[in-house]
Amino acid sequence: MFLGLVLFWGSSFALTKIAVETIPPLWVMALRLVLGAVILFAMMRLKGLSLPMDRASLLWFSGLGLIGSVLPFYLISWGSLQMSSGLVGIMMALMPLMTIILSHFMLADERMDRTKLFGFTIGFIGLIILVGPQFLDDINLSGSMLLAQLAIFLAASAYALHTVIARKSPQMSAIQKSTGAIIAAAVIGLVMATLFDPLGIGIASISSISATLALGIFPTALAALLLFQLIDRTGTSFMPLSNYLIAPFAYFFGIATLGEPFELRALVGLMIILVGIYIAERGKSAG
Repeated sequence: MFLGLVLFWGSSFALTKIAVETIPPLWVMALRLVLGAVILFAMMRLKGLSLPMDRASLLWFSGLGLIGSVLPFYLISWGSLQMSSGLVGIMMALMPLMTIILSHFMLADERMDRTKLFGFTIGFIGLIILVGPQFLDDINLSGSMLLAQLAIFLAASAYALHTVIARKSPQMSAIQKSTGAIIAAAVIGLVMATLFDPLGIGIASISSISATLALGIFPTALAALLLFQLIDRTGTSFMPLSNYLIAPFAYFFGIATLGEPFELRALVGLMIILVGIYIAERGKSAG
């Protein structure tokens, strides 16, 4: 499940770049959520389950959908118009560090310790080595680039908060959690896109539509299902480490499919990332 989550989320950056070529970010966000909601609802009904409709569950679905899907999907789509994928990957990898800090204060069974923090930090260093320090030169503290970087930072923060809040969910299955959250997000996203950009999909190309459909199926519907199953089984600390492996997946996928050059530092970075994951998990098990 962990590798599946890396695969689905790792593909989302390339798909998003294709989608926003002719579809505005608001509609990329809304359409992928609508498709994801339809798929998850069908899967839930095939299992003979239905959504709980009590007030507490509906509020939780709405909050989680807004924080974990609507905001980050839009912010990443918008920020990716301005920034390189390498810099986006580095900034999104701040999520595990934010998650461990939030978990320390919000979850009694996810307290921070030196071993866990050391493992997370080692993994982040490995990510920087993999994508190359030169991407740090892209950081710009002025104009539209600054706004784009703030957007990605807020997206990473939203994902971290979403991961922690997900642990406090009402008692229900993973498919019910993911379906309810994505349906709520789809409603919010569709209303936002209709109100603020009603003509946004009038000139969409086939490639952008195809990319948006793929975003709805894989990084939205299937990833949401895997996400809640992982959180239920492993807690909040392990799941965000997938962010450290998203960049390596994208890098080696480019080598295999696009003939991009291989560099030794990429392999070194990947090894350091894996060491960081191992240290963090050892610390969690020992605790």
